[in-house]
Amino acid sequence: MPTGPALLIRFPTPYLRLIGDQLARVGVDPIAWRQRHGFDDAAMAGAWADLPVARFVTAVRDAIAESREPALGLLLGERLAVGTHGVVGHAVMHSTTLGQALDTVVRYAALRMPLLAFEASRDATHWQLALRETVPLGDAARPVVEATLLAIHRLLGALRMGESPVDDVRLPHRLGRDRALAVALFDRAVHDDAGIAALRIPLAHLDAALPLSDPEAFALAERQCRDELARRDGANSVGERLRALLSGPLVASADAAVCARLLAMSARSLDRRLAAEGTQFRAVVDAARRDRAEALLDAGASVADVAQALGYSDVANFRRAFRRWTGVAPSARRRPAK
Repeated sequence: MPTGPALLIRFPTPYLRLIGDQLARVGVDPIAWRQRHGFDDAAMAGAWADLPVARFVTAVRDAIAESREPALGLLLGERLAVGTHGVVGHAVMHSTTLGQALDTVVRYAALRMPLLAFEASRDATHWQLALRETVPLGDAARPVVEATLLAIHRLLGALRMGESPVDDVRLPHRLGRDRALAVALFDRAVHDDAGIAALRIPLAHLDAALPLSDPEAFALAERQCRDELARRDGANSVGERLRALLSGPLVASADAAVCARLLAMSARSLDRRLAAEGTQFRAVVDAARRDRAEALLDAGASVADVAQALGYSDVANFRRAFRRWTGVAPSARRRPAK
């Protein structure tokens, strides 16, 4: 799997819940699907879930297989209502012109679909929104692209009271027997196997005033989008993102260069960003190892097994580290296995 098990994304849980709802529609147990892929009740109750890309891809592949529906993305996109898109959807709906709405999509849609980059271009006749994978999605690429394009198409339609300005839909994959479904849902020309995922809109529509325009509501929603984007990309999130990486198997090796690469930065940049937060790589590693050690000891694991899980070849070194972290020996923390 090219994405690697520890490469994390922050994914909107409403979309995960929608996949479960779609499975239930065709008689597949959504709770069993969630449990197989580690989507527990606590994670699903929030607005976001931090999960490895590899797990997301596997979960989507499993959902397609269980539902026997290769066009799962189209069915999901058809059900993505405006309210599902959070503050980004609100900003789009209150835009003054279509051009402003499209600019909002390009700037902020990745807050709702972090697996894709949204890129705008134009030629002599059309404005184009193209999607590009930010990480390799494998089998999940088709449903993610189809659901995202259809959701944006429907959002633009709602913006204009039912008539989407899109006149051309392009998909990078071959639709086969699902072509009729795609044409029916988009209600537009759909060009498959086009080498690109894109929606095209005639330039003449960009300056058109919108019936739901509300400049004050747009300004508020757009400011919330900016704040959310700053929280996602700002320096204050690096320590948390590193801690999330180290919640998995990487805690044993705790390789700074590997972690930096998974966080899409150099090792030097990682050090600088952590220093700006008042911490260091080793301090984050120690905190992650302490949390993992305490959880394993509470579950009844032996001191030797915990040491091995955390990457210590010498149990004595683990004991010294645990006493430094907590002030007590690991044997004092360990609960006997039942």
